[in-house]
Amino acid sequence: MTDMDRLFKPFPKTRPPLSPEMKHLHKAELLTNRERRTVLAKFSNFLESWMHRRTASDGMGMGGGSILEIGGGTLNHLRFEPGGVPYDVIEPFSGPYADKPQKKKVWNFFEDMGNIDPAERYQRIADRRRGREEAIHQPRGCQN
Repeated sequence: MTDMDRLFKPFPKTRPPLSPEMKHLHKAELLTNRERRTVLAKFSNFLESWMHRRTASDGMGMGGGSILEIGGGTLNHLRFEPGGVPYDVIEPFSGPYADKPQKKKVWNFFEDMGNIDPAERYQRIADRRRGREEAIHQPRGCQN
């Protein structure tokens, strides 16, 4: 099994539908967390911004090519990435980033990775699904 196969294996995920009450609560809690509205979340943000800066600087050493981000959330990390680089995002929930100015930096939004052309290749893949970042060197045209 290749690295790409392992990366994409858990998708697409299927989840049971939420009740209207739980859907509202889930959205509110998601935004509270992602917008860093609590003391603990603000401290976490301090540590997380170090991680974003480190990943972005490591990625620049790869030539600054195209980036695919899995789990873009509120796009809060985009301020650490270089501008003008092809940047695509997989994020099934548009609510967290809907009114964010950073979304102008994103070239393409996908709700599901199955919507990406299989021939597309990225220099870096940032995986934020599990609360961590991984930069995977994947040059355009490289076949795994």
